[in-house]
Amino acid sequence: MDERIDFLDKNLKPVVTGARVWDFCCGDGMNGKYALDNGAQYVYFSDVRENTFFDKQFNHIPREKYSWRYINTDNIITPNWDIDIIIYHGQFYHARNHYQILDNLSQTNAKYICFESKGFDTKDFTVAWHFESQEKWTDTLEESDRTHPLVGAPSLGWCRYTFNYFGWQICNQTLEWREDLGCHKWRFWLER
Repeated sequence: MDERIDFLDKNLKPVVTGARVWDFCCGDGMNGKYALDNGAQYVYFSDVRENTFFDKQFNHIPREKYSWRYINTDNIITPNWDIDIIIYHGQFYHARNHYQILDNLSQTNAKYICFESKGFDTKDFTVAWHFESQEKWTDTLEESDRTHPLVGAPSLGWCRYTFNYFGWQICNQTLEWREDLGCHKWRFWLER
């Protein structure tokens, strides 16, 4: 089974019915679509690229059940949406302002965060910085002339410490070494 789906089945599915969900940095929207398919009341999708989101996967879902909004993680303005659950998969290791992102997500009234990232399984409070291309839709997007902006992947220790700092309890997690990525991939189910 797809490990992402397995994690969503174990953690998101039991609490998503009737919930208002924010699929933050949604990409193509597959996680928010999972929430809608499993009973979410409403999903707010946000990302820096709208063209990756609107495709045929949403044809069966009534338009009044979701919306899409541009959001730039370099300068986040926390929306005043009434949110129960935040899904945040796949962008954290493309960011430059990790602390600010978690601070802003923590300012919502969400009770849960379904979080996915990748990096190294160390207890150190570190960020592995590197320059990243902007060629693929899954790469970072910086609205400047730079072709390879600086981004960082926080360590597992950084994530655990910072979640705790902002009042999030890790209730479930998976950790796997991904040979194809050359690093670890982890998923956290956070509650407060």
